[in-house]
Amino acid sequence: MSQFRRVKNALAARYLFDNWLALLIKYALIRLGFNVKLVARVDNCAFELSREIFERFVSRFLRGLFKSIECVNGRLFINGVEVDSINDLIYNVGTWAKVLGWVYDPVNKYWFKNNVKLKQIHDAIFYVFNYGDYEPLNAKGKIVIDVGAFVGDSAIYFVLKGAVRVIAIEPHLGAYTEMLDNIKLNNLEGVIVPVNAA
Repeated sequence: MSQFRRVKNALAARYLFDNWLALLIKYALIRLGFNVKLVARVDNCAFELSREIFERFVSRFLRGLFKSIECVNGRLFINGVEVDSINDLIYNVGTWAKVLGWVYDPVNKYWFKNNVKLKQIHDAIFYVFNYGDYEPLNAKGKIVIDVGAFVGDSAIYFVLKGAVRVIAIEPHLGAYTEMLDNIKLNNLEGVIVPVNAA
């Protein structure tokens, strides 16, 4: 990450934390090699951050992945979702999924958001549905060959973006099996053609 981008990201902390100036000073000291702690404050909540967590947290805010951070009765909420620890936003896929608007249905045992259902949530799914990695691609009216389809998340995305058929090739048997479940969950058996091959 370039120095300019680090500074820009760090300055975004003023929108997140009550003690943003002290955080920036300590962040700069850490970058210079000093051993200081980053303790962020939001209302009456205080939590310690590593340099890496601080950078990733602010970067996610800058990308618009969360809109609000607040403390209510000593509990931290991001996008209205209670989080036990700020570290959960980076290291706990389930917590991050909830913050991004995914909901787990414990009765039917799947995750869903915007009419997409997935048997399990994986970090790679966020790149497809939340981070916009495939947004520049035009799949409308096309046949898409998805090589390395993983659990079918990108295949489902392409169908939602107008693909008439997706040939989803996945060599890993576990991911392929989960892809079959996801295709069924979304009633896309006639549109997505799963292939277990390398």
